[in-house]
Amino acid sequence: MELKNKKILVTGASRGIGRAIALALLGAGAEVYLTARSEESFAFLREGAAARTGKAHAGRLDLASPESIREGADRAFAVLGGIDILVNNAGITSQSLVVDQDPEQAEREVRVNYLGAYRLTRAVLPRMLERGSGMIVNVSSTIGSVPSPTQANYCATKAALVAFSEALRGEVEDRGIDVRVFLPGHTQTEMGRSIRLKTPQRMTAEEVAAHFLRALRSKRAVYVCGGANEGIIRIHRMFPEAARRIMKDIALGSFRSA
Repeated sequence: MELKNKKILVTGASRGIGRAIALALLGAGAEVYLTARSEESFAFLREGAAARTGKAHAGRLDLASPESIREGADRAFAVLGGIDILVNNAGITSQSLVVDQDPEQAEREVRVNYLGAYRLTRAVLPRMLERGSGMIVNVSSTIGSVPSPTQANYCATKAALVAFSEALRGEVEDRGIDVRVFLPGHTQTEMGRSIRLKTPQRMTAEEVAAHFLRALRSKRAVYVCGGANEGIIRIHRMFPEAARRIMKDIALGSFRSA
C-alpha cells in the first residue's frame, strides 16, 4: 500500500506505540490526525517537523466518552476531508490478580479498549461505506490471543477486539472495507514498563511501528509483531495447554518476584 497522502486517524497517539506509529506514518508521507485525551500532549509534533514528508493534525478524543468520540470523529473528517485508514490503537491496562482488581478500573479498560474502538468504528464506518473504500486496523495484543495471568481483564478486552475485527471483516469486506488486526507484544513504553513481566522479547515502540508499516503494506488480515510473539501463538494453536503453562510461569513468576 502506498501511504503517501493517505488520510489516517490514529487514537492514543500522544505516547507509546500510538505516537511511534503516527510518526512513522508521517515519515511515510501520510496526512495523520493524532488523537488523545489532551491536546497539550502533542508538543512533540514540533520536534523534527522539517524531516517529515507527511502532514500532522491533532485533536482531543476521549474514548471513555461517547460524546467525545462523536465530536472527535466529526472534527477528524472535517480537518482531513475524509478518512482512508482508522487505527484503533488507544488502550489502558493494569496488573493485578482478579480477586484484587478494582472493578471500576476493569470497567474503564472495557470502555476504552473495546467499547471505545467499537464506538469510533461505528462513527467512521458509515462514511467509508458510502465511499466504498477504507481500512480499519485494530491494535490488539499477543495476550489477546494467548492470555496472561495478572492481566486477565486487559486480555479479555484485546481478545474482544480480535473477535470484533473478524466478525466485522465478514460484514464489510465485500463492500470495499479492509479490516485488520495488529498484534504487538510486550513493548518498551510507559505502559509496558508499568507491567511486571520478564519476557524473552521486548521491542521498542519504534520497532513496533516499523512492523506496523509492514503490516499495512502486506495483505495479511492478522499481523503478529515479532518472532517470539509468532512462536507463542503457534504453540497455543497446536499445544494450547503448553502455551497456557508458559504464560502462567512467566506472568506469575514475574509478578511474584517483583
